[in-house]
Amino acid sequence: MPKTDFINGNPALGIAGTIVTAEFLEGLNTHRHDGVDEDGHGSLDYAVATGSANAYAISLTPALTAHVPGMPIHFKANFEITGAATLAVNGMTAVSIKRRDGSALAAGDIKNGQIVKVIHDGTNYQLQSQDTGNVGDANLKLVRNAAVNKVDIFARTSGAVPNADNPIDIPIPDGNGNVLRRRAAAYLSGTSQIILADAAGYWGNASLNGSAYRAYLYAIWDGTGIIWAVSSNMSLRKVTTTTTVTDPNYMLLEASSSYTRNASHYCQLIGSFTYEYDTADTPDHTVSTDLNIYSPDPMIEALATLDMFKVSYGTSGYQKLPSGLIVQWGYIQLTGTSLQITFPIAFPTAWRAVVTTAYSNTVFKSTAASITNTGCYLYAESSGLYIMWIAIGY
Repeated sequence: MPKTDFINGNPALGIAGTIVTAEFLEGLNTHRHDGVDEDGHGSLDYAVATGSANAYAISLTPALTAHVPGMPIHFKANFEITGAATLAVNGMTAVSIKRRDGSALAAGDIKNGQIVKVIHDGTNYQLQSQDTGNVGDANLKLVRNAAVNKVDIFARTSGAVPNADNPIDIPIPDGNGNVLRRRAAAYLSGTSQIILADAAGYWGNASLNGSAYRAYLYAIWDGTGIIWAVSSNMSLRKVTTTTTVTDPNYMLLEASSSYTRNASHYCQLIGSFTYEYDTADTPDHTVSTDLNIYSPDPMIEALATLDMFKVSYGTSGYQKLPSGLIVQWGYIQLTGTSLQITFPIAFPTAWRAVVTTAYSNTVFKSTAASITNTGCYLYAESSGLYIMWIAIGY
């Protein structure tokens, strides 16, 4: 039974008005917007789209005669977009559909058969149903290059640098939550490759045979595009501006990038890799084939902190603890009765203690002096003796 057509009564002309029954009023109290053409059922602002070539068209019933800011509209997409898209409602002029950050849609933002929710913001329709995703779904693949000091950041679907057909989407915070950002081409001349240069001593790490240092990969959003960078710090949320490569908070940018570091730009941890740094090798850095991709899920990020324990296990090494405390150790033979040593990494803030002991079956006196954040002098009562040492700082 279709909905009632209401008639205004006019007794003078003998026109009977519509009788509003209790049943009708009860229907108003319990109505739902399901689009059924019966009393007690509200209209549904949903339609199956028609159109093509990134231009959707829908017909709502009853028809809209003007775009209403704040009004949600749903439609079922009849094709997957390949770029910026528009929506025409009830024959009105087509209006652009934008991401929530105001940027144009990109290939794949709306899929064929997807139920799409948009809201008019006074100028454009904002896409509300865009998946904020997680890094595990980002079409991201990390590959150690044949040149073992390089890491390639590829699209998983192509096994090559991202492009319009094979983009990488990363959820990056903006201060109010994660917003899906896209890398679909080279940006700011970046090559989508991280290169660890010879003799750089990144993040204060010392050249050690058998060392196992860890670097963390980030996606930076500068308001327009994504820049790749790595750091020894796994808890960054905004870009660090230091250009000192030995600083633990230094961010090494992707090769050839012209990006200017900005402390207001947000970044997202997306992966990590281990590498050895030994200047006796060629090249100095050897990246492990074990490369990891992270999710921004809080639990997974918490589990990822376990990577902080995968550090140097050599005869001279260190361990960073979640509290920020760093424990370093080593042993060495003195050529005389004293020798200056350099810690495997510099303490970022301060040293707190250095303890020495004999590495011998013979008991002898040893001590440390002239201690700084980067090293100290070791002393023994006789020349040529071996000393083991432990240094603690943060």
